[in-house]
Amino acid sequence: MSFFLTILERLSLRAKLAIGFGALLLLPALVGGFALDTESRLNDHMQHAYEVDLLGVASAKDTQIHHARMDRSLHQALLSPDDAQRAPALRQLLDAQLALDQEILKLEPRTAQTEAHKSLERVINDYSVYRLYVDEAVGLLRQNKVAQAVALVNSTTFLSSSTATASSIATLIRVKQDQAHDTALTAQRLATERGQLTYGLLGLAAGLGLLLVWVISLSVVQPVNRLRLAVQHLAKGQLNTPIPHTDFHNETGNLARSIQVLQQGALDMEDQSWLKLNLSQIGGALRAVGSFSELSQCLFSSLAPIITIGHGAFYIFEEETRRLRLLGGYANQQRKSLGQYFSIGQGLVGQCALERRPIVLSQPPADYLPIHSSLGQAAPNAIALQPILRNDRLMGVLELAMLEDFGPREQALLDELMPTLAMNLEILERNVKTGKLLEETQRQAQAMQEQASRLEQQALALDALEWTLKDTEAWFRSIIESAPDGMLVVDDQATIILANPHLEAMFGYAAGETLGKPVETLVPDSVREHHVGLRDAYISGIELSRRMSGISYELRGRRKDGTEFPVEVGL
Repeated sequence: MSFFLTILERLSLRAKLAIGFGALLLLPALVGGFALDTESRLNDHMQHAYEVDLLGVASAKDTQIHHARMDRSLHQALLSPDDAQRAPALRQLLDAQLALDQEILKLEPRTAQTEAHKSLERVINDYSVYRLYVDEAVGLLRQNKVAQAVALVNSTTFLSSSTATASSIATLIRVKQDQAHDTALTAQRLATERGQLTYGLLGLAAGLGLLLVWVISLSVVQPVNRLRLAVQHLAKGQLNTPIPHTDFHNETGNLARSIQVLQQGALDMEDQSWLKLNLSQIGGALRAVGSFSELSQCLFSSLAPIITIGHGAFYIFEEETRRLRLLGGYANQQRKSLGQYFSIGQGLVGQCALERRPIVLSQPPADYLPIHSSLGQAAPNAIALQPILRNDRLMGVLELAMLEDFGPREQALLDELMPTLAMNLEILERNVKTGKLLEETQRQAQAMQEQASRLEQQALALDALEWTLKDTEAWFRSIIESAPDGMLVVDDQATIILANPHLEAMFGYAAGETLGKPVETLVPDSVREHHVGLRDAYISGIELSRRMSGISYELRGRRKDGTEFPVEVGL
């Protein structure tokens, strides 16, 4: 009943009304249809009895007649004194043979039953043997070997084949007659049974009609009630309430899908509001931090109540060492047990940095990363790793273990948060670099002040020291103010420790790429060995100054790609 009711609920209202009104006409239509079916079955039996049984009996008897004609024509041909009188007999034999072949072809579709079909197969087999002998005898007659033909026809084998053919044909006739009789009995029995079923059908159809009307009414009322309850839940703010019957292709389904569209619009608006509110709150909190450790702590404190974090780890990328360093964690039982460093591609953290796309593990094993608290421990429902990128530059990786499922809403929050987090990392990074540069400038200024004090005490060298101090001040000022010319500073090992962007662009290097390289990297290969002695002499103080403008030959530099170009050099 429930299955039938489910099918009715999927029908359109027009179809249900048609079924309901049709139930009122079910009784006469059903009885009439049953009567027509009874008549059709009886006609089928009668037609079968005529086309298969009666015509089959007639064909079998015709086969018997044509077989007798073949025997008679063959004997008549044997008794003919010459070819002229033998020819009509042979033509009659051929006509009888063709007629017998046609009757056998007619019998094949009229012997579908097993016994009749077997009888026909015996007739065909016996007739095939008999026909071979007849053909052989006719061939002898055509060769005027009458005596041999007579001997063949009077032989035991020929007579046996003729007798077997006649016997199998007689058996086939008897089988077909029995089948015709059985068909007549079956038709009579069918008429009696169908009459009894007609009276029983009258009462059954009336009961089914009433039951069908009641079920149709339920199929209309129940889906509407389910939709009404769903709308009531939506009105109360329960937006995740499932809308029933959205798969129905009828009026109820159209109404359900319309409600679902409204529900999805409300869910989208709620998700957008939730996303914007949380991004605004987290972004405001992150902008107020002043250090990397505060950034990590503020990030986890803001995210934990929103996406139910059980564990968390924040790694920043160190470009100098090309590895990820642990910046901070959240709710880790033993912080020292966390990986302090990860190389690119190492572990899930390194893999996330390598692929530069989020990695989410749903339902990890219970012992993969247990979440501990004072009340016990539990396995996380999901583990998410999120790369922190700024203009395709890797800034870090965020690893989170969640107590609840990690869905599209949480992923959208992290996706939208990562650019803000990357920007804060970059700002902190610049602030740190600026602070270090200011500290270095202050330290150097203090050193210059101390040097000035010493110069004041050394009156004889005051002019030279003041000149040196002014040059030093101008040099550091030019570093800060980014001089338009290419500039670099090397240590006592001729290793580049500072280079401005103009110089690196001039030599075809990316920002910071020349740091740590020997200064000979920028010198052409042809003079590189000679240059080592010159710069060692200069660094050791043997040659206190060097004016490059007075050199008669052209100085050339070597770019990263190996090409050379003319340069002017001042040391």
